[in-house]
Amino acid sequence: MSNHFYHINETECCNESIIHKAYKSVFLNEKKILLPYDYNKTSLIEFDRVELEKKINDFVPDAIGYIGDKKYLIEFAKTSFIGERKLKKIKDANLFCIEVSILKGATTISEIKEHLVKESYYKEIVHAPEYGELKYLKEKVKIGFNNLRRKHKAELMTLEDKYNTDITELRLWSDLVQTIHKGGIRFEYKSDCKNGAKFYVSSLNDFIIFSKDGGITIKRNTRAN
Repeated sequence: MSNHFYHINETECCNESIIHKAYKSVFLNEKKILLPYDYNKTSLIEFDRVELEKKINDFVPDAIGYIGDKKYLIEFAKTSFIGERKLKKIKDANLFCIEVSILKGATTISEIKEHLVKESYYKEIVHAPEYGELKYLKEKVKIGFNNLRRKHKAELMTLEDKYNTDITELRLWSDLVQTIHKGGIRFEYKSDCKNGAKFYVSSLNDFIIFSKDGGITIKRNTRAN
């Protein structure tokens, strides 16, 4: 393959863009790809062999790289990126998958090669497989957590109720402070307290303020009625 290719833009001769084909062709020849970050203590993966457009289960990845029996999926995206349905299939297959965003401004084979094997940008690892032991441990932890939740259901409900009550109370006080700050509530001076604080009552008689030494304390007026 020469160091350039003809009509890089899409044409009507096929449904697949020339640049998309070029990415697959370069990857097939190079058999390696630089990752956006280290995976299993390496950032450059070199494959024993590569296959294009080979069906796995019920989907077809752009390319599959093999290291021994291990499969690595490579997707090249120009305008259509991996959607939720395909991502679920990739995760169900539990295979490593990297999505490479095609450089739309690329005009030579060398630029594509540079992007694949020397540059980490415009690449995303969309799924990294879990080992069987890790999946087992995660499931075990999930079961254990659910058992504990059932065992302490009453305590959790009490804590959740207290949390919701505290959040509601916090929001109420926050709203009150904002309203006071904007001048939405007036306070009327009533008297001086024995400790030297000044005593004020809100215009609606629902809150009281004690002011002393430059600080204020706001309380509900429990004796309003």
